Amino acid sequence: MTDDDQDFFSAFSAANAELPQEPFTRDVLRRVRRRVWMRRAVLGSACVIGALSALGPLAELTVQSEIGVRTLMVQWRDASWYSQYGLTMVFLSIGVGWPMLARWLAR
Repeated sequence: MTDDDQDFFSAFSAANAELPQEPFTRDVLRRVRRRVWMRRAVLGSACVIGALSALGPLAELTVQSEIGVRTLMVQWRDASWYSQYGLTMVFLSIGVGWPMLARWLAR
């Protein structure tokens, strides 16, 4: 260790001293710890309440998604759906098929 390092450590050694066990210090530390505990409790309860309040809409979303998938499956079997959305199907087929064809040709 150089002389500069020793000077540096000696200048800040007073800042590293243990806190005195005075009543004021204990009260302040107790208050700070209590506030940290209170903050954790409030945050945890807010998360639980938020999750519980989201269960209702989540169940509704699941039901609506299931209805949408069933409707899509019925339309998918119907041949008129292809003619109605034919151009869209062509572009989707090109978009999906072209990368696969390019990869196959690259091999």
